[in-house]
Amino acid sequence: MSRDRRGLVQVNGVTRNLPIVLNEGNVSIYATGSRIVASTNFGLSVTYNGYSAVFISVPPNYREKICGLCGNFNGNPNDDFHTPSGTIVTSPDEFGRAWKVPGNYTCNDGCGSSCPQCTNEQPARDQCEVIQAADGPFSFCHEEVDPAPYFNDCLFDVCLSGNQGHDLLCSAIESYVSACQSANVRIYPWRENTTCSESTCCFIIFISKFTRNLLTT
Repeated sequence: MSRDRRGLVQVNGVTRNLPIVLNEGNVSIYATGSRIVASTNFGLSVTYNGYSAVFISVPPNYREKICGLCGNFNGNPNDDFHTPSGTIVTSPDEFGRAWKVPGNYTCNDGCGSSCPQCTNEQPARDQCEVIQAADGPFSFCHEEVDPAPYFNDCLFDVCLSGNQGHDLLCSAIESYVSACQSANVRIYPWRENTTCSESTCCFIIFISKFTRNLLTT
């Protein structure tokens, strides 16, 4: 995926405009706001926010029948770190490494003891506080979606950027908004309460024949 061009899909090397329907309606790809959604006839939905996040949903009949980086969908988050061999690990890095696939990809095995450290957390904390503020624009969602993980992710990213990561801040907020929407929480206009304007990112999706066939099996 790329943000260089808006609303285009490349299928087996052929660039086409969105929306698009593939395999006699089995796969649909369309834009909704700044996001791109790929949905299948069996209920799988993949949403890309055009910047930094991908959201994947599957119907209830796939409960306890999936594996990989998204967990096993059994309702217990404590056993999601299953490796392909069936072993449960505790380290997110070890879990991620176990699911790497062969090929010339840019994934690495982490920074080890050389990971960057945040030296001035307070400015980032002040910026990210909007996510969990009791009187903030998302307070009505807190009972449905715990804001703490989103706040912590925001704090980590913005702080390591030297507190100059405006795009990272907005991406973190948008991730929480998407989670609230997925929980059927009504989202009221919120950008006016932040420094995040409507995204103007552009993107293009590449779909290989293999991926297209995988989505329809």
